[in-house]
Amino acid sequence: MIFVFDIDDTLYDLMAPFEAAYDICLKHKTDVDCLTLFKRSRINSDVVLMKEKAGLISPNECFYERMKMTCDDFRITFSREESNRFESIYREAQNHIELYPEMEAVLDFCEVHQIEMVILTNGNHDNQGHKIDCLNLHRWFDDDHIFISGDIGYHKPEPGAYRYVEKAINVKSDELWYIGDTYESDVQGPHEASWHTIFMNHRKRQHEHNVADFTLTDRKDLIKIIEELIENQSHII
Repeated sequence: MIFVFDIDDTLYDLMAPFEAAYDICLKHKTDVDCLTLFKRSRINSDVVLMKEKAGLISPNECFYERMKMTCDDFRITFSREESNRFESIYREAQNHIELYPEMEAVLDFCEVHQIEMVILTNGNHDNQGHKIDCLNLHRWFDDDHIFISGDIGYHKPEPGAYRYVEKAINVKSDELWYIGDTYESDVQGPHEASWHTIFMNHRKRQHEHNVADFTLTDRKDLIKIIEELIENQSHII
């Protein structure tokens, strides 16, 4: 049994840096609340990442494009200058991100019980690498167990992303459990690759046909699930 973790909004609160920038740059301009804009920006982020992968947009333009799409969706006027200010505040806030305490406890628990752990995250090397450093994830993950879509050439939920991990760590699909917060990338994609999935749905998004093995709305429940999985595996052995 191997647990594969997403990073953004799974191991730490991705909305916190967004909210810091929203409060300064957007709150006075719209009645749309921060959570609604944040959720839409997450959807648009995946669209922009695919454009970047296809060579349709440069990495330096991705943040602006994501924010422009998000603001356009709600008819909010948002200039390039305002986007640059938003990004500056957002990036500074990212320097201070911290692991969710419940997730730190999970990582410690897996380490104590010698459960192999992997990271599979979407994004480019510089941005995701910076988050990995800020969160001190090398405390639990070796470099050969960290996979960033910009490095491996596959973007979740592309099947190649999951197959790349299987080949790199030499395991079968049914040994892998993906833990993440985004349904399409962290549940549907891994499920179609024959992985097991734990959906961290703390944002309480609705999905009509949820194929996750477990769905949690409270991070505190994750360690209980992992304890049960480990116990059940020991009985099988």
